[in-house]
Amino acid sequence: MKGGGNFSAVFWSLLVHAAIVGGFLVTVRLTAPAVQAPQVEVIQAEVISAEALRQREQERLEAERRAEEARQAEIRRQREAELAEQRRREEQARQAELRRQEELRRKQAEEEARRKAAEEEKRRKAEEERKRREEAERRRKEEEARRKAEEERKRREAEEAARQQRESELQAQIEAEERRLAAIRSGKLAEYIGLMDNRIKRQWQEPPNLGENFYCEFRVRQIPGGEVVSVNLVRCDNEVLRRSCEAAIWKASPLPPPPEPSLFEPYVNIVFSPEN
Repeated sequence: MKGGGNFSAVFWSLLVHAAIVGGFLVTVRLTAPAVQAPQVEVIQAEVISAEALRQREQERLEAERRAEEARQAEIRRQREAELAEQRRREEQARQAELRRQEELRRKQAEEEARRKAAEEEKRRKAEEERKRREEAERRRKEEEARRKAEEERKRREAEEAARQQRESELQAQIEAEERRLAAIRSGKLAEYIGLMDNRIKRQWQEPPNLGENFYCEFRVRQIPGGEVVSVNLVRCDNEVLRRSCEAAIWKASPLPPPPEPSLFEPYVNIVFSPEN
């Protein structure tokens, strides 16, 4: 079996070379002569021409080309799928970023609107407060002006009333003074003094052994109606004379009224002496 195998290999090699050189394809089927023992294995050989080999090579190359194209196509498909997935993800990310930016702009717009609304409300309240203060100040000034005008009116009225009162009092004083001067000129003042002296002297109890040379003077204060309210010593020769004169003045109260009211004097000097 081993020797038969080598022979077959050489034989087939020669056939292949011969077919290539001759340019034709010959298929030879050889059948080993029947041998009874040992049994020989039947070997079939096929001779292929160079054209067939080129054809097969071309088919193989074409198959490899198609396989490579299919592989490249699959690679391109995968790449395109990956690129499409990448573009999809990028688009999703872009859309998400756009939505985020849009949401951010919306929130910023809302915040800006709230800020402007707050500023507007603050400005409105400040304007209302300013107007309120201005109105309060205007009312205060008006009230102050009315108060000052009223005070000025009252002051002027008071001044006018005081002026009229002074004029009236001055006129009354002038008239009283004129009446008093007239009364003095007519002798009524001397009459009034005589009336007071007579009233007091009638109440005087002259001390014994007084003699003809004595003097005692008092400053007497009376109120309208003639009531004596105070008796102050000015000068007196002795204590006995003073007590008797002072007692006479108090007993004479109330003093007689003047014949002319303008002649009334709240303070009068009363003199005790031989000449009076």
